[in-house]
Amino acid sequence: MVVPRRGMHRAHPPLRSARKKGRPVAHQLPELHLRLRAFQLPRGCGGRRPGCPRPISPGLGGAGLHPSPQGIPADPGAPDPGQRHGTRRQGGRLRVARPGEDFMKTLISSVSVFNGEILLEGLHDVVFDDTGILSVQPAGTHEAATAEVALDGTGRTLLPGLIDSHVHITDPQQLDQLLDHGVTTALDMAMWPYEFQQQIRSAGHGTAIFTAGAPLVSHHGTHARIPNFPAESMTDDAEGARRLVRERVDQGSDYIKIILESPGHGGLEADVARAAVDEAHRAGKLVVAHAAAAGAYEIGVEVGVDILTHAPLDKKLPPRLLTDMLQKHIATSPTLTMMKGTADFYAAQGLDFAFANQAVADMHKAGTTILAGTDANQAPGVPANVVHGTSIHEELRLLTQAGLAPVEALQAATSLNAKVFGLEDRGVVEPGRRADLVLVSGDPTRDIAVTENLEGVWLGGRPTEGTK
Repeated sequence: MVVPRRGMHRAHPPLRSARKKGRPVAHQLPELHLRLRAFQLPRGCGGRRPGCPRPISPGLGGAGLHPSPQGIPADPGAPDPGQRHGTRRQGGRLRVARPGEDFMKTLISSVSVFNGEILLEGLHDVVFDDTGILSVQPAGTHEAATAEVALDGTGRTLLPGLIDSHVHITDPQQLDQLLDHGVTTALDMAMWPYEFQQQIRSAGHGTAIFTAGAPLVSHHGTHARIPNFPAESMTDDAEGARRLVRERVDQGSDYIKIILESPGHGGLEADVARAAVDEAHRAGKLVVAHAAAAGAYEIGVEVGVDILTHAPLDKKLPPRLLTDMLQKHIATSPTLTMMKGTADFYAAQGLDFAFANQAVADMHKAGTTILAGTDANQAPGVPANVVHGTSIHEELRLLTQAGLAPVEALQAATSLNAKVFGLEDRGVVEPGRRADLVLVSGDPTRDIAVTENLEGVWLGGRPTEGTK
């Protein structure tokens, strides 16, 4: 999240909703509508560094909810971690499956498949249930009778559930907003207090969620002035940074977030950031660095973070830095949707979205891994409030305007986000993967705006309620 300077409290108007109205529900099947249960997500660093542990998978069945903290009641409708729950037809309605029963098997026939990397040649039949994707075969392989739910995919494209690599959750309902628009996994970049993290993890509905917990910030930066930001998450010395990283690890943070700014502008100093990165990597955690200026990018690359989030609005990135990012395998989540709103807010101070757009174009040309993230937030006092869910489609559009092909933008929101964050069970449509899926009308590999034409969303093989 980009935070305004002292005295700035006017929020930018919410960005345009990308969702269209009046779309038919997938084949008008009322039995596809039900409330989903959120699952606890795996933790891991993607195995990109020596000694980095293999990510822990939550299992394709979705068992293993995070326990509720004392004083925060668990969702009474949430599934028991040790049991399989789903729905089956009963008198034309849906009911919760009893422990031990299988969730209904779904067949989408004659559908185009973007598997997270490429558009598969020809049409395919895809079968899945709550245990995962069961088969992806050429069209005509399966008879409708082999599945409890059969959908005709003609004229449609099936793709992995979208992953938003930068959100801020302040209300459990935002989990539903994300899922309603095809985001089946969201990576939160700042959540506090710890008890609220526990509540969100056990919310029992909406998209699957990761979080960094509270980020590490300097006492002197703008982030330290966020209302109610925890003072205990501020540090300006290396040992304090190491201690905070260990605390985040003990609290179950899925990765570590640090705040960087250009030298002298209130971010963590290089030695403090380096200590945080070293401690995080010792614990097998990725490090995501807030970097909305070219100087912050310089520090992030110097200290060896894994992901730089945001894009500079102040000046162009030097070619040398682009080379270093590639050599160090540093990815970027530029959050162009947020940067556009921020540049509008700070236009009088010389910040320009053209720099962010050019940075993405230059990083893309250099071969840097680019991820799709929006910085979706509804926080007070920030330069742009970005709508949860709809903004992922705007982000994909902006990425293509910056030079990515539609296929590359789709990769950024599916397989690449999964690979970089170590989510080995999702992001790709293939047998054995988690059945987080999105069905759209049209071909998004030709026209990225087609991702807005949602006809079905499945989380862990379970269809969403009221998907349009």
